[in-house]
Parts: sequence; C-alpha cells; structure tokens
Amino acid sequence: MLNYAKSGESYWVELDISPVTDSTGEIVRFIAVERDITQRRQVEEQLETALKEATRATRAKSEFLANMSHEIRTPMNAIMGFTELLLEKPMHAEHREQLELVHRSAGNLVAIINDILDYSKIEAGKLSLTNEAFDLQEVLESTIDLCGYQAKEKELPLVMNIAPAINTKVMGDKGRVNQILLNLIGNALKFTDSGTVTVNVEAESFLETTRFYISVEDTGIGIPAERLPYIMEKFEQVDNSATRQYEGTGLGLAICKRLIQLYGGELKVESEEGKGSCFSFSITLVNQHSKISVAANQDYPMLDEKLIPEVLRNKKILIAEDSYVNRLLIEKMLNDAPVELVFAEDGEQAVALYCQHVPDMVITDISMPNKDGYEATADIRTLQEQGYPWCPIIALSAHAMTEERERSFASGMNDHLSKPISKDLLIKMIFKWLSLSEENEKKQGAKFKY
Repeated sequence: MLNYAKSGESYWVELDISPVTDSTGEIVRFIAVERDITQRRQVEEQLETALKEATRATRAKSEFLANMSHEIRTPMNAIMGFTELLLEKPMHAEHREQLELVHRSAGNLVAIINDILDYSKIEAGKLSLTNEAFDLQEVLESTIDLCGYQAKEKELPLVMNIAPAINTKVMGDKGRVNQILLNLIGNALKFTDSGTVTVNVEAESFLETTRFYISVEDTGIGIPAERLPYIMEKFEQVDNSATRQYEGTGLGLAICKRLIQLYGGELKVESEEGKGSCFSFSITLVNQHSKISVAANQDYPMLDEKLIPEVLRNKKILIAEDSYVNRLLIEKMLNDAPVELVFAEDGEQAVALYCQHVPDMVITDISMPNKDGYEATADIRTLQEQGYPWCPIIALSAHAMTEERERSFASGMNDHLSKPISKDLLIKMIFKWLSLSEENEKKQGAKFKY
C-alpha cells in the first residue's frame, strides 16, 4: 500500500497483519509488521521499463530486418532470375563466365541476408525447428556435391568418411542440418589453399534415437590461439583486419553453434595456426519408425518433362505482382510452359481478375498496393465459399521470416516461395499443386480443399 510520512512524503509499504485471540477465540488485537519497500518498487519499475524498452527494441529490429530483407530480395529476384535465363542460352565462353560470376555473387549476397535474419531470429528466441523424414547420408552427399565446385576451383580433395552400417534415416530439420554442414565445409574450403578437407561421420544408435558425431578437418590457415576462444561469437572472424582476405559476415559459426545447441549438442574447435582446424559437433536425431507416405513427402527435383506438359497444358495461372520487373521475369521463366498467364498489378486487380478468369492457380506477392496478398487471398477464399471453384494459392514473397510463412498459411495460402526464386523451383511448385489438384479432382469429381 502507499503510505505517507508526517512530512507528506509518500512511500510504499508491505504489510503482514496477524490476529491475536484470547482463550475463547475472540480477536483482541492485531499485530502488523510493516516493511518499507519503496526502493524495491523503484527497482521493479525500472526493470519493467527496461524490459518493455528491450522488447520494443527487439520488435523494431526484427521489423527493420524483415523490411530490409524484403527490399533487398525483390531486386535480387530479378538479378538472379534473369542471369539464370540468360545462362540457358548459347554465348561466348567469356560472357558465360562473367554471368556465372554475377549469379554466384548474387547468391552469396542472399546467403548473407539469410545469416543476418537467422541470427536475429535466434536472439529473439523465434527460431523453431521443423520435423521431417530425411536421410542424413543423402544430405551429407548433397552438401559435398554442392561444395565440390569450390573444392575443384582450388584443386582441393574433399573427402567424406562415414562409418559403415549406421542408421541415417532420421527425423529432424533437414534444412537446418544442411545449413550447419554447408557452413562448416564451406569455411574449411574457404580457409584452405592446399592439402585436403575431410568430413568424418560416426554414430551411436539407440532404440528411439541416433547420436551422430561429425567433424570437418582442414589443412588451412588455422586460427591464432588468442582468437580461438572467441571464434564462435557473433561477428568474429579468423581475420578481422581492415585488409582481410576472406569475405563473410562472421555469423556463420555463431548460427551453427546455436542450431547445434537446439539439438542438445555442442560445437567444438581444435586448431593450430598455419596447420589447420577441426570443427566437431554431435546431434541427436529421432529414428524413422514408420514408412513415410510418398505422397506427403513427394520430392520434385527429378521430374519427367513429358509429364510436366500433360499436367500444365491449358491451365490458367493468375500472377499478382506489383513489380513490373518481376512480372516480366515470371513471364520469361514460364515462356516455354503450356500455360496461360493472367497478370494483376495489385491485390484489388487480382480479386477482380480471379472472378473474371477463374484460374487453376493463383501466385501472389505479399506486399502490394491497395490490397496486399493476405487480403486478396482472404477475398478469393470467401468467393470460393460462395460457389467459385477451389484452386491452390501460392505466396511468392520477398518476406522470408518464419512468421511471414505462418501468416501466409493462416490467411488461406497453400505454399510459400521466397524470393529470389529459380525457374526450376517455380515450375516444380506449379507442377506440384496442379498435379495434386488434378488428382483429387478426378477422385472427388470436384475441386478440393487441400
């Protein structure tokens, strides 16, 4: 309670009041113990204010990063998309090399954006792991193949040693495991000019889980002893000098460390300057105990081209995108596909054109004038409840944060493509949803809600 001294000055007190009774049980008096808690209240108020300010700052930072990601990804979508289309055409070897350099550099910039977003989400406690069935050996081999180009350029042997007869069919976040491996193997190759890079995999199997022990060894420049304790902190790098030779954000190892911790493991490093480094970690993954439905986990990388015209033929796709450059890019990417494209420049126009054309699929940007992608999707779903046939709606967005993806699904969208996109990924997404729609329509004799 708030109390006042004789001087009129206010102070906060905490009271404990206990009754005193006589032999008959009647209350005869009270004993009150009063404690001055003014200082404690002030500290609590300061802490509450500080917490509110920290929460506001974190939210503002997250919003800023999300907006910056959107603004950067939108032009990057055009850069990567058009260079990909140009690389499909015959050209002079020197021009091809320069275009490949542009495409690869753009990809590196996207990787940097992803690192910054990932660390922001980790700091805010908003990074969640998905759970899907995958084969760890396939992920390892895919990562080795992906890093093979970098190894070949430097004429470095990239070797994987995996213990025989271990169970690699597990459940977990395939994308995040792949991210850890790409970071560690990519770093080893980046800092190694001669010798070899070796990936070692061992495992300990239990009834429900398998614990994997993975190490990445290199014969590179190593890490100075004085920097070794800090190398996995954010923004720390082997070479932090103004004339540093190696590119990067200094976030890769910090992100790997936190991701591994989410799996109950620990990232360790042993290194000697001038001789090389060994990064090792362990993660525990749940074993696959049941057959996973092929339909539910359909993988679309290896598609029969003949099957794709059959499925896409005479289909009508509504594209809602306010950027002229991105509309042109999508048109060029789908130039050879046997589909009819209808373009809308904002959400309001998208809803109007949906009513006019009744498309087989809608692909919509999120941030658009007049009506955004969420509102346009909600309007289209309402129309479908009133009698219009159901169709899949796919988000094509420069927003890449988990919250944006979740909001896409909550608004009635069926899938989410993050910019920048590739032609291959776009066609696979279209094929996936049109084939699912067609298959269920045949079964049910009507459009379905997936």
